[in-house]
Amino acid sequence: MDKILELLDTYGLTDPVNSAKGVFSNPELQTLYNALIAKCNLSLEDALLAAATIEDLDIFDLDEALAATSRADITSAYELLKCGSENHMRAFSKQLNNRGITYTPQFISQSDYDTILSGTNGPCQ
Repeated sequence: MDKILELLDTYGLTDPVNSAKGVFSNPELQTLYNALIAKCNLSLEDALLAAATIEDLDIFDLDEALAATSRADITSAYELLKCGSENHMRAFSKQLNNRGITYTPQFISQSDYDTILSGTNGPCQ
């Protein structure tokens, strides 16, 4: 968050983050957030599925954002965020697999998901 805020400041952009937790100005994000929070309250397995879904969407969005910029500072920040999301995806998928549940990606391709799972956690400082 700090790195992204630094980039927003560098490029003179307004920070879209609302100070109220769980409140989004984007109606699509608000709807998704509400649905995932409701799912998290059902069970641990549903919470893990919701968490995997969040990382799935984050990776998808970061891939699109990476394709849309050539600025090194922005690319670096996106790559670090993607590294973290991939680490989280591996962790959530492992926990789901330990419970006999297979996550099916909704945003990234199955091939990209399989590649992420076959990787190892990287340092994402």
